[in-house]
Amino acid sequence: MESRTVRKARGAFFTPPEIARALAAWAVRSADDTVLEPSCGEASILLAAAERLKRIGAHPSRWRERLHGVEIFAASAGTAEARLREAGFDAAVAVGDFFEYDAPAAFDAVVGNPPFVRYRNFSGAARARALEAALAQGVRLSGLAGSWAAFTVAAAPLASKSAGPGVRPRSARSRRRHGRRTPPSMAKSGRRRSSRRRP
Repeated sequence: MESRTVRKARGAFFTPPEIARALAAWAVRSADDTVLEPSCGEASILLAAAERLKRIGAHPSRWRERLHGVEIFAASAGTAEARLREAGFDAAVAVGDFFEYDAPAAFDAVVGNPPFVRYRNFSGAARARALEAALAQGVRLSGLAGSWAAFTVAAAPLASKSAGPGVRPRSARSRRRHGRRTPPSMAKSGRRRSSRRRP
């Protein structure tokens, strides 16, 4: 098991269950929704999303079509899949770098807690891929941007057009510090606020 120091160094701050449930309740609105957690860790949010889908009537035979995750650390991805299986769910959890993830389609909800690696520790090939992914979305991040900024920028376009805006702009101070254009904050959720009534 990893120490807290090691997890902190790689930006892994796992989401408490009560927060994961709140995010899932906000993001998942329909039994037909497809969900992506782009840095799923041990599936705290993905599991909450699965439970939310179950509560609102999603068909069990289609869990794998509905639930998707990406995790760069194989051990965490394995734990994520095991937790989901134990709870009765099947999910497609890809092991790899999110910035190289080939999404099968757009998702109805993109929810997550992006890795918070400070810019001093965010370097090398990983940083280069992240900055390239952000630039592909028209956002040039500054040298002071941590990993969360590129994650959020790259995740936002994976929400389907019907999902509407799923990100909230950060403050002017953050714009000055982190990039030339406003990098959106996932607020740990990539889903819209909707006028539809939740079940």
